[in-house]
Amino acid sequence: MNYQNFVELARRNATTSASTSYTFLHDVGRNLKEEVNTYADIDRSARNIASYLQQHRCFGQRVLLLYPSGLEFIKAFLGCLYAGAVAVPAPLPNKKRQQLKRVLGIIKDADIEVILTSSTYAANINTWIESEGLNKVSCIATDNLPLDLSNQWIQPTIEPDHLAFLQYTSGSTSEPKGVMVSHHNLLSNEQLIKKGFGFSEATKFVGWL
Repeated sequence: MNYQNFVELARRNATTSASTSYTFLHDVGRNLKEEVNTYADIDRSARNIASYLQQHRCFGQRVLLLYPSGLEFIKAFLGCLYAGAVAVPAPLPNKKRQQLKRVLGIIKDADIEVILTSSTYAANINTWIESEGLNKVSCIATDNLPLDLSNQWIQPTIEPDHLAFLQYTSGSTSEPKGVMVSHHNLLSNEQLIKKGFGFSEATKFVGWL
């Protein structure tokens, strides 16, 4: 393994600062609107979020991510890795009872105390967690964080077996079950994909995730 953890890999990619890292296509009527971020954009946002998490002692803690599809989720996910926190992606809950129950099950199973989301959804999520009596859980809108936090980020010491994220099952008939994925697991998977499909740094991907 050439890299100790995913954070080191991401930071090396940030040196290609002007290169496009992600383009997200929004449906706007009959048209598509492009939202483009460079490696430097993503890195700066990730450090910003990570610095906040570090200041609130979230190293090794599980952090729930509740976002719609888009670049804000990517920034928050990497922000957790940059802070040494354990990202816990989950579907943004709507008003359906089953989906609310599913996310509530994840919060309890993963012992969540911090939720990251965008300012569009933060108020509703705060109202919901208060109604559930989750007094220890705080909800943070990452797009409202001060922009200068990125300068305060300190790269954490992360070992290969350090947890990167928890992947919960999406079954509708049983309680959510989390699969533990380490930094080593994550990088090994990426290397296998690269080898199997013959990808390079010049490869462009199109996907629905």
